[in-house]
Amino acid sequence: MDSGIGIGSVTRLVGLAIGLLAIAATLVLAPRADAYVYWSNFDGLTGDSLGRAPLVNPNGPGKELDFINVPFPPVGVAVNSSHIYWGSLESPDKKIARANLDGSGIDLDRFDSSSEPNGVALSSTHAYWTRGSIIERSALGDPNGEETFVTGAGGPCGVAVNATHVFWGNQSADAIGRTTLADPEGDKDPTWIEGADAPCGVAVNGTHVYWANFGDSLDGTTIGRATLAGTGANQSFITGAAAPCGVALNATHVFWANNPSGTIGRATLAGTGADQSFITGAEGPCGVAVDALGPGPTPPAPDAKPSNEFSFGKAKRNKRNGTAKLEVLVPGTGHLALAGNKVKPVDADVGTAARASGDSLTTTLKVKARGKARKKLKTRGKAKVAVDVTYTPSGGDPNTLGTSVKLKKK
Repeated sequence: MDSGIGIGSVTRLVGLAIGLLAIAATLVLAPRADAYVYWSNFDGLTGDSLGRAPLVNPNGPGKELDFINVPFPPVGVAVNSSHIYWGSLESPDKKIARANLDGSGIDLDRFDSSSEPNGVALSSTHAYWTRGSIIERSALGDPNGEETFVTGAGGPCGVAVNATHVFWGNQSADAIGRTTLADPEGDKDPTWIEGADAPCGVAVNGTHVYWANFGDSLDGTTIGRATLAGTGANQSFITGAAAPCGVALNATHVFWANNPSGTIGRATLAGTGADQSFITGAEGPCGVAVDALGPGPTPPAPDAKPSNEFSFGKAKRNKRNGTAKLEVLVPGTGHLALAGNKVKPVDADVGTAARASGDSLTTTLKVKARGKARKKLKTRGKAKVAVDVTYTPSGGDPNTLGTSVKLKKK
């Protein structure tokens, strides 16, 4: 998942042999040798191209600064197990292009975009891209299947998708936008997370959304992050970047393109160990992607405890009885407890039958007012209650997060 710059403002297992099975558990601890980082070179001087470098020794002999040479400026890049896609600023027509992972089979006219595409993302079934104030999409196998997915997205620059939502960087409102796959127009929120700095690039995993703060005057220096519920937003989660244009994730790291300095930065998903020059030699990179093949997840040590990180989803209100169902996204099975001074306590077990949501399991907890909040709900028809939710993963330690829920009753 990735994105690109608002140009109007400037501008990739190897199958293990049977004899190696005995050491497979050791090998997966390191990035696979055929895993790559890709980026778009928006040069404008000596030619435009897509670059790539291996995750292992990225500045060594395997780095290809001009992996795919293209006739038109590329903006935004995304990759799956078979192809690499990018936004092509062809004039007068704008396109979404693609090629095979080995650089062959270049198709400069895979999908049409009636105006400048500023970011492209892939799901298992569709390609998504931004143009103007619109997010478009098409089925991956249908080069003539373009359709308008979201209108009124503000100034979308960069797009990401998971199993339930589409996210984008809204430059015109300095915000991160979000909507659902089920009802993209009805559920759209162009200012879902506010306080960003001309964000151009957004990526998402099972627990968090990340974005690149490009900056209104090419002065952005940070990577932001928040939970999938939009809470805990940290606009300076990673500092020291240089007008970052595009952000991508794999199982262990976050990557971003430093546009003016021509480098690809990297840090852990926790924001530590930031290396602003993880890959050097790029030319105005605007968009970054990580090969879908690697690295694979690092298996936990035998005595390691499971993750207790979780986040909140939607709070679906029932106006007839004044209750709400709060979605809770957790990484695995365990126990959930909801408490608060003005709500009825709730306990629930999270089992494997819980609804899968990306890399998470989703459970709903009923929020029902009591005491003064219940009286206020009856007299005024609405009340806002604070709740604390504690998640205890199976075999792990508890973790508590707080949020507020608005209740309404007709």
